[in-house]
Amino acid sequence: MSATAAPDESSRQSRYRVFFIGTTLLTICWLILFSLLVFFTSNPVTLNWQQLQKAQTVVEGTVLDKTGGKIKIGRFWKNDPLAADDQELRVVNLNQTIAREGETYLFPLVLAVPGSGNEPDGYEVPLTQEQEIELKMEQIPATPMIYPYSDEAVMQLEDLLRDFANPSAEPDAAEQG
Repeated sequence: MSATAAPDESSRQSRYRVFFIGTTLLTICWLILFSLLVFFTSNPVTLNWQQLQKAQTVVEGTVLDKTGGKIKIGRFWKNDPLAADDQELRVVNLNQTIAREGETYLFPLVLAVPGSGNEPDGYEVPLTQEQEIELKMEQIPATPMIYPYSDEAVMQLEDLLRDFANPSAEPDAAEQG
């Protein structure tokens, strides 16, 4: 009887070992897949439509000097001011943003300081409506929102600018009644 008991015991142990190894490999594959999903789909850029609508101009720009507020214009997306592509623009509150020198962003801008003589116009990144409310209610300084340049951000911007240019022709229910 002891001769037949040993093979049953060893086959049971090998089945447990195969089950354990299989479960471990499945878990590792699941973790890798989940990590890839998180890496490629987390924190998508979402543009704030109210901030973009409030902006007098929207530019694609590369940060040259964060403390000095200098960006190099790559492209104008909305209402070109009197500056050309590849020129520098002064953003007076650039040092309050998340910008990093050498990185390219989409900047919604409003004129803050009109230029005079040799001094160029100074623009600023406007706060979002939510940030303005928080600032009034809680007196907490807000970080002006700029958007890392990416194909996804550009697609959202193009869609929003198209919507601003062609507002819905259908009146709302409140206007009809």
